[in-house]
Amino acid sequence: MPGAAPGRGALAPRFGDLIRNFLTLRIQGETMARQRTRSEKIALGAGLFLLVLHAAAAGAAESAQNAGKAKAQACATCHGPLGISQLPNAPHLAGQPKIYLVEQLRAYKSGKRNNEVMSVVARGLSENDIDDLAAWYASMEISVNVKP
Repeated sequence: MPGAAPGRGALAPRFGDLIRNFLTLRIQGETMARQRTRSEKIALGAGLFLLVLHAAAAGAAESAQNAGKAKAQACATCHGPLGISQLPNAPHLAGQPKIYLVEQLRAYKSGKRNNEVMSVVARGLSENDIDDLAAWYASMEISVNVKP
């Protein structure tokens, strides 16, 4: 069937047909085909793809931060409710780079790094948990004020 992808049925149009339909202008109820060069079509398609990709990435990052915030409640006992520790032997987590936090949690989980509390806690974390926690703490901005 014309306009259908092979093996996908009559309701599944080909990508080229979708682009062609997108590039058709409708003016006062009449259809006018607009001529586009190949490079214009490629640029338009790439622009749309990047726009969708950017929106998806922003949503995923925000989602990871929100998930990390919920999971971080278990960390608050030692590291403080906002990642600023009140204990001398627990580090601040707020504002640390995500890559650093991921690396340290993986090291505790694998046994490469050892701490009587963190080794037990990290063992129960999934890779998704580690990414979410790291995204949450890395999303925090820390400022320092020096007293005169």
